[in-house]
Amino acid sequence: MKCDIRIEAVLYISCGGAIIGGKGLVESLKAIEEAGSIRAAAEKLGINYRRLWTRIKHAETILGARLVETDRKGSKLTPLARRIIAAYELMEHILKKHGIESFNITDAECEA
Repeated sequence: MKCDIRIEAVLYISCGGAIIGGKGLVESLKAIEEAGSIRAAAEKLGINYRRLWTRIKHAETILGARLVETDRKGSKLTPLARRIIAAYELMEHILKKHGIESFNITDAECEA
């Protein structure tokens, strides 16, 4: 029997049971912080502005809180956004440190 099974640890961010995002949201927030604007962050990520803006607004709606503050000078992250990034990266680090990102079940193991 041919067997190619992969079990992966996937991190996501939720609030009240609703998923607001995962790695893509964290990468988006980091890009906004680095670029200083949503438009520049979208260019850096290779996605259009509307897609990035929608990703952020979706998360903010579920959270009931702002992640990004925007004014005429650009955009910056709120303390909540920075806390989400830090917590996500800590969990990611813990998984990698303990080698529990994923498991593979090989053909030989499927025979048993």
